[in-house]
Amino acid sequence: MHICLEAACVDFSLVCIGCDQHRHRFHRLNELQMALVKSEIVPDRASRNLQMIDMAITELTRILRKVTEIIEESRKLLPTFERSLREFERLKSRINSKHPDGFE
Repeated sequence: MHICLEAACVDFSLVCIGCDQHRHRFHRLNELQMALVKSEIVPDRASRNLQMIDMAITELTRILRKVTEIIEESRKLLPTFERSLREFERLKSRINSKHPDGFE
């Protein structure tokens, strides 16, 4: 059986016998089984939304782990950067004490 999508047939009935018997040749037809899709084949909207939410949770969890790793590595480097900064500040201070008017 077929469902006809033409306005003239849709107004008359959900299933057009003329279309089903191929008398309305150029009408746009869909097989009736497409209207009665099994939910195992095509999930309902709620199931699809839950699937998308699960995918988002998985991806956000992956990103959170990566950001946490970056922060932990940065914390390990922090003392090195602080030490370097103090050394440059001492170097600047020594240069300024030898050359109070700037570099010669």
